[in-house]
Amino acid sequence: MLVTFAGTQAPTGAAECSPARQCRVRVARNIQSRQGRLKRTVAHTYTKLLVHCVFSTKERRGLIPQAVQPDLWAYMGGIARTNGFVAVAVGGTENHVHLLMGIPANMPVAKAVQLIKAGSSKWLREQKGLGLFAWQEAYGAFTIGASQMAKTVSYIQNQAAHHSNRAFEEEYRALLSAYDVAHEEQHLFG
Repeated sequence: MLVTFAGTQAPTGAAECSPARQCRVRVARNIQSRQGRLKRTVAHTYTKLLVHCVFSTKERRGLIPQAVQPDLWAYMGGIARTNGFVAVAVGGTENHVHLLMGIPANMPVAKAVQLIKAGSSKWLREQKGLGLFAWQEAYGAFTIGASQMAKTVSYIQNQAAHHSNRAFEEEYRALLSAYDVAHEEQHLFG
């Protein structure tokens, strides 16, 4: 590792910079190219971006039959894999879906959700005979930390139990509140 002091190089462990000078620390390694020349590479970027997404069927109608749900959850996972991200957990009920996604740093959340919603609605209409199927336009997306992953996966996998005594609308409001997301009630469900 080299420590760069305002354009001059000193080995690691050199005297500290004075407050008047800019100090930068760069981690670099030398590798040999095929032509025998040394070239410098910089370390890769590593991220773990976990997003809990929630979206419902159009008008929150019960359009996802229970018999189709396991296939739909698996298909959504396949859409994620095909497009370079991961569906850590997928679950829901007849009128909405929860999805815990691991997305790369270069993929906007909106793009990941759009890919999942477009691909799955097409599949439901064409392969499962649900010709009038549509998702709502909006969605909720909430970041979680790695320490919350197991709890979130369990929550997603147990949606049927959660909704035995709680409607989707109530659950969605609770998520918005828990994540301190400002919202206007009249625009919440379209």
